[in-house]
Amino acid sequence: MTISYGKSSLHAKFPFGYLGATSYCDETYDFISLPYSLRAKSILNFDFSINNENKEIYDKIVEYGRHLESDDIAPSHGIFLLGDVGIGKTHLCSTLFITALRFADNAKFVGQVELSRIIRSVNSFSGGSKKEYETCMECTVLMIDDLGYGVSSQSKELVQEHMFELMNARISDRKLTFMTTNLSFESLEEILGIPTIDRISEICQAMVITGKSFRKNGGRT
Repeated sequence: MTISYGKSSLHAKFPFGYLGATSYCDETYDFISLPYSLRAKSILNFDFSINNENKEIYDKIVEYGRHLESDDIAPSHGIFLLGDVGIGKTHLCSTLFITALRFADNAKFVGQVELSRIIRSVNSFSGGSKKEYETCMECTVLMIDDLGYGVSSQSKELVQEHMFELMNARISDRKLTFMTTNLSFESLEEILGIPTIDRISEICQAMVITGKSFRKNGGRT
């Protein structure tokens, strides 16, 4: 099943090549909150020679990216990459996220720590944070990095409630979502709740990457 999001106002101004260097301007990246460290990421500068036991998954990710770049309609499912620290999950996922901007009139990149802060602030009736939270719910393309990381015991119940609401809204409106995590499904169920993780399985195709850290082995991502 696929969905048409119509013409993308972001892509119309700033076209992007999946296999080449990014060509969006900093103003656009600032608007979607993409960190500077991820703005030059592409498939071309990902080191596939490390952890080549993931070749089958890498091939699926590259093929998914090619479809993102060439198809006229967006896929109904995003990608959820799980695995240990430093093995290139954020590099690969952010490349897909940037490519998906061609379908997006609005997009948002957010880490779990920042998303948890937004959720806590929403509960304290902060107007700015409420708008950020609504953007996460409503934007055409969303990427959540380090899902489940840094959720404190004090805010766990609140985060679970809002994460379920967030995922439910994105499923209902069929919004494209990408995620990464260093945690197992079991840990995520404990931190974010089984209902939330069940919703994520509806909205994303999960892939587990294994191997050595690029950082420890002198590789690059």
